[in-house]
Formats: sequence, C-alpha cells, structure tokens
Amino acid sequence: MPRQKIWKRDSSNKAHVILEQMFLEHKIAATDLPASVYKLSSEFKEFSLNVFRTVFNELKAKTGLACNPNATVGFDEASNSSTGVSIHKRPKLCEGKEEGVHDFDSFIVHGNQPVQMSVFLNPVTRCEKLVVVVALIGGVVDAKFSLVGDGPGTRTARIDYSWPVTAVDIEAIFQQEITSENIPSCHPLIEALKTDLQNFRSNVEEIPKGFMELTLPISVQTVDSSISVKGKTNKDGTRYLIAQLTGYHTAYTLKAKDQTVVFKDIINISRVELDILLNGSPSCYPHS
Repeated sequence: MPRQKIWKRDSSNKAHVILEQMFLEHKIAATDLPASVYKLSSEFKEFSLNVFRTVFNELKAKTGLACNPNATVGFDEASNSSTGVSIHKRPKLCEGKEEGVHDFDSFIVHGNQPVQMSVFLNPVTRCEKLVVVVALIGGVVDAKFSLVGDGPGTRTARIDYSWPVTAVDIEAIFQQEITSENIPSCHPLIEALKTDLQNFRSNVEEIPKGFMELTLPISVQTVDSSISVKGKTNKDGTRYLIAQLTGYHTAYTLKAKDQTVVFKDIINISRVELDILLNGSPSCYPHS
C-alpha cells in the first residue's frame, strides 16, 4: 500500500493555508463534518480523507470550536507555554456516518484512547519536557515514532505500526465456530472479511499498516538528541510506547552564560579553528 502523503502544517502547503483561513473566517461551523468540508477544495483531495480529518480536528480544537460551538476563533489562545505539570485534553470526536464516503476510516469514531501526554519541567535545566505514553493495540509488535514537520519545532507526532498478524487470519478468528461446524470455512461471512482485506493492503501477503497522529500540547524540538523513545511490555502483554521530547527555553529559564558571546583572539587560534569559525567546517586544503 503506498505511503500516505504528509500534510505539512505551514504556508508551503496550500491546502493547510486554505483550511486554516476557513476557520479564521468563520466559514466552518462547529457541526460541520470533516468529510463534507473535504469536498470543498481540490487542494484537500491531494491528501487522503483520513489525513485531512486529523488536521481538521486539530485546527478545530485549536480554534476552540471542539469545546464550545459558539466560541470565536482565536489562535492566540492556543499558547505553547505551560507551567508545572499539565495534561493535554483531547477534543471529543462527534463525527457520524455520511453517505457517499468511501474512506472506511470515516465510519470509525475514536474517543478517549489510551494515550497520555504530560508536560513537566526538567529539574536541572528548568526547560519544558513532554512525556507521551501510548498503549498500543493488542498484538502490535512493532511501531515507529516520528515528529511531523520540516522545521526546528513541531506540535505533531506520528506513530506507524503494523496490524497484529492474527488480524488477517480470518479462519483463525472463527476457528471455534468452524471446528464446531456452526459455519463452514467457506461461509459468506468469512469470505466477505477475507475479500475486504484488499481495502487495507496491496497484496495477500502484506500485513496492513496503521497510524495515529498526535497533536502535542507544546512545541517540541526535532533534533535527534532531544528525542528519547522506548518500548515496554507489561505483565499482561500490553505494549507501551514511551517518548520523552524537549520543549524550548523561555526567557525566564535561559541562563546568562547561554546568551553571552565569548570573543577569541584570532592571532592565537589555530588554522582549523579559524576555518570552523568562518566556514562552519575545516577547509579541504592542507594546513601549513
């Protein structure tokens, strides 16, 4: 199955600009469904409905429409800063079924998922940190955590995972009924489920992929050194993905030494140090 196109949340993505402007200009009501808004612009259709829905709900929550249908749009209220420990509250999804929507995800409502995101302060640096704890679907054995965006900071994380292998073994799911001869292995129920698996994978041997996107409560750094991801398995077999991310220093937590410029006497520094100072890296020519 081809990888879904990534929605960039900046001005380089025309679809994002259009959607954000629609919220700012009050052209989207609190009761409007993502699937209906998706049809309003050809730019939106460059992305899957599932990707569009994620960004739609993100902007809806950011503008306050998810919590208060009568709220006015105000991006300034969605502050990136917090003090102490806070928990990100996810907006409830109230999307229902809509005729003519062929994306299967449009028929699924997710609510109160086993995902926790909490902000805390590093006791040494006083810099904001974010911990994300996700209980994965039972049977998932591999997962990939990534931050979405090209810039130095982002508020969106993504978790990609493979379906449990047993989820595509339809006969095994209904083995008890088949063994007890309640239904044959060629029953229309089983055949329908096996046939519809082609909607989730490109060939019969492929294990379908799933993903979730998380809107983070604060902006976090994207450099590798600021990201820590590990997996844990509980006694009951539940697998957890735990990510620790790093926020940004505020003016209050930034130390004076981090802002002080140290001047070196050029006469007393080596040729290599001078190259690094002027060019960012040593020159390729031999040094005398």
